[in-house]
Amino acid sequence: PYVVGLTGGVACGKSTVATFLAEEKGVAVLDCDKLGHAAYTKGSAPFAAVVAEFGPGVVDAATGEIDRRALGPIVFSDPAKMQALNGIVWPAIRALALEKLRELRAGGVEVCVMEAAVLLEAGWDSMVDEVWVVLAPEEVACERLAARNSLSPEDAMTRIRAQMSNEDRAARAHVLLSNQWTQEVTAAQASEAWGGVEGRSKLTLASSVPGDADSGLVARWAAAGKVLGVPEDVLVTWWRRLWGLYTGHGRFYHTLEHLRAMFAALDSFGPGANPEGVAMAVFFHDAVYDPLRSDNEALSAKEWDAFVAAANTPSLTALAPTVSSWILRTAAHHAGEGGEEGDLALFLDADLAILGSSPPAYAKYAARVHLEYSCVPLEEFFAQRAAFLASLLALPSLYFSPAGKGALEAQARQNLAREKASLDQRAASLAPYLAGASMAAV
Repeated sequence: PYVVGLTGGVACGKSTVATFLAEEKGVAVLDCDKLGHAAYTKGSAPFAAVVAEFGPGVVDAATGEIDRRALGPIVFSDPAKMQALNGIVWPAIRALALEKLRELRAGGVEVCVMEAAVLLEAGWDSMVDEVWVVLAPEEVACERLAARNSLSPEDAMTRIRAQMSNEDRAARAHVLLSNQWTQEVTAAQASEAWGGVEGRSKLTLASSVPGDADSGLVARWAAAGKVLGVPEDVLVTWWRRLWGLYTGHGRFYHTLEHLRAMFAALDSFGPGANPEGVAMAVFFHDAVYDPLRSDNEALSAKEWDAFVAAANTPSLTALAPTVSSWILRTAAHHAGEGGEEGDLALFLDADLAILGSSPPAYAKYAARVHLEYSCVPLEEFFAQRAAFLASLLALPSLYFSPAGKGALEAQARQNLAREKASLDQRAASLAPYLAGASMAAV
């Protein structure tokens, strides 16, 4: 089945999310914490290994099973002992989880959740299609854990800080949920996120957006991947990943539509020397996009690197440094030292082809860019956008390839000048109101 890996730190509320999905959405949930209990039951090989490592004092005299309350203080206070326990238990849990997933698949389950506190630490994210991380501030989690387990605040914080940090988990997540507020707020986030899963889980190389005939993106992705020897299951997994990224919240211009427009521009320019490399650069160059970050291109290049590692094919590995350099170059198209030619020139020109589009198409683009920066105060956006447009107009040429220069340069300059004049006019109209507001504040 399509598997959502659900994880988070102790007392973060991941079980709250799992319970909501099971009860309200009818989702099958595989609880790896419960599998952990089963992994070292009395008489099993892991049980014997735990007793041998930590001594008979960790065995409950009444039940003969491992006493987790006795084992916990030992491992949470000593990283080496925690590592020893993990080396015994994690492989056993993984084997049980894979068996349960096979049973779910045999039972006709198409989408499920695998809840695991150590999903990332144990490397079990390789078993899932996407990772959800539930977050709660340390102080909130500490208060919850102390109350739930009758621990002192100090002991609770020790357990929390013995685990992976919220920041490290968030860096490896596809979906982030915050559980610092009410259960209703958390449930609303989970419900919305599950809607995305229902779409992504249906994506294959035969069909793109569910209910949509697609405009050729998935066909280009599959064709380029197959030429480069990428296994089909990796192509499917990463098509779902890219689709999820490009259809994420807050995107109005840097979307799948932008990718389609880039491919249309490349088709009009004519063939390059390495069409598969250019295609991969197109798919990954805006994989990560946050208008308030300055490292989008670096993060997008990391997505590309992760895809290359997952595919593990010679052709893709050989291509990796070139495509990565092209993705990073989109941080500043015109910051090179010259010599932009061939496939790099075509790729950069395709990314900026929208600048040379018809006035109505350019106006739509400009409006969507403004929407992506809607969190920025108007006066700041007007000033920064106008300065950016002025820097482009000051360039001797906006495009690098003969095809881009010939087809797009003149129209692009008209579009840029028109938008800048409009922004300057709007900023001037806004100035008296801002001055009045400033005086009122004084």
